[in-house]
Amino acid sequence: MQPRQLHLDVWGGGWIDYHRVLCTRVPWHKSTWTRFGSTLLRAMRVVTNFKVLALVLLAVFCVAAPSRTQDTTVLAPVYELRTDPHPLSRVAFIGASVSAGFGNARELKVGRSVKLGGFFEQMLLEEGISSEVYDFGSNQFFLDPLDTGKQQIEKASAINPTLIVGIDYLFWYAFGYPRMGNPRRTEGLRMGLKRLDSIDCHLIVGDLPNVDHALTGSSPLRGGHPILRKGQIPGEQERIEMNKLIHEWASKKPNVEIFPLDKLMKQMVAGDEMELQGNTWKVEKLDHVLQSDLLHPKVRGSVWVAMHVAQASVQLPGVESADFNWDEAKIRERIWSSLEGARDKQAKLDARRKARRAKLDRKKAEVTKGL
Repeated sequence: MQPRQLHLDVWGGGWIDYHRVLCTRVPWHKSTWTRFGSTLLRAMRVVTNFKVLALVLLAVFCVAAPSRTQDTTVLAPVYELRTDPHPLSRVAFIGASVSAGFGNARELKVGRSVKLGGFFEQMLLEEGISSEVYDFGSNQFFLDPLDTGKQQIEKASAINPTLIVGIDYLFWYAFGYPRMGNPRRTEGLRMGLKRLDSIDCHLIVGDLPNVDHALTGSSPLRGGHPILRKGQIPGEQERIEMNKLIHEWASKKPNVEIFPLDKLMKQMVAGDEMELQGNTWKVEKLDHVLQSDLLHPKVRGSVWVAMHVAQASVQLPGVESADFNWDEAKIRERIWSSLEGARDKQAKLDARRKARRAKLDRKKAEVTKGL
């Protein structure tokens, strides 16, 4: 019979198996081997127990007796040394038509509007922070702020953002026509703020501007009439009270910075001189920075807005002015260059459309001539 493989554990159980193997293999010297095996067993148990005792004492010594050069400073656990992601790592833009870049496609000669995040992204230095910018702004926000605002926050939250920007997110909660299930003014604003309560990352949100001047604008969407009607605009005192509500809400939120949209619009309309990071602006005419509806910014106006967003983000921990390019001319140049492929594509599409129209016109002329 072959002996079993021995597993020498600290309790010496393996030696009992060895003793039995010795006695089994040589039966005609059983008494001699039994005495020998018993003696050997006792000897091995003494040695084994001594080794175990030595190991225990060594372990106790190593733990309890620090070396002469040991630093007795208590080190923080590794997980406490982790730092939060940089606020510009993943930036999500939410909001209404200004955030969606309403109407700038024609000026940029592209097929689709360039959203505000696209302007902000061109301000980031290539050798700076590695950033991802997402745009969820919608021109349709005014139709149903409650549902659209909820969807935008859900989409933004899905990317695990480090910063959310909503300069005009609250606008249509306060402006517009109140109706059943979709309140506006103060009641609607409170619901908009409640939506923002779910955001736990850094948040830059705009206050409510005075847009009375837009009542003198002209929108092609409304046949040359103003894009806003007087009944959609809250009274001045109510607007001021709603802005107080926004600032009071933000004062209790350490993650929130207010974007001064009201102040920026007021300075633009009044033609006041504005200074920001070495840039000096003064609006001589509103149509230099605003579209014909006097509500939505032109490309230059969007650059200004993006620069003010960058200025607001500098207030966040870890963000520095050196993370951005503040040269307005270079920003506009980068935006234009980034759209070269889109412009070429749109130019070819426009050429095909023009050719089709010309072909249809010729056919109509031939039909008319035949009659």
